Amino acid sequence: MIKSQSKICVRYAETDKMGIAHHSHYFEWFEVARTELLRKIGIPYSKVEELGVSMPLLEAGCKFFKPSFYDNELTVEAKIDEMPKATILINYSIFHEENLLTTGFTKHAFVNSQLKPLRLPSFLKEIFETYFPKREG
Repeated sequence: MIKSQSKICVRYAETDKMGIAHHSHYFEWFEVARTELLRKIGIPYSKVEELGVSMPLLEAGCKFFKPSFYDNELTVEAKIDEMPKATILINYSIFHEENLLTTGFTKHAFVNSQLKPLRLPSFLKEIFETYFPKREG
């Protein structure tokens, strides 16, 4: 498993009339955490794209348990639980203090510059194999 955490403070512009963070911003916060996760393992998005690979979104989901409010400091956790192949699944949890507010996921494909699907590119495979070593037998 690969995991990282990012801190987000809910801005006033991200809230509705009730002071509750609008649901659309959770996906932006997932992106912050995803970007930080890739940076943490040594392969920032900018480097992936420089090497001719993009990671378009295939699916996304979010489940809300409790609201987040203006000025809450949130911890956004991003996790990869299994070795990517032709796609990568990233799971997210958002906390305020110790309270779980939201869970979600994004699933991404690997494609070349012509948007042709790829298996996990070798430069990424090498990195991910350090976190998900092959099992014998």
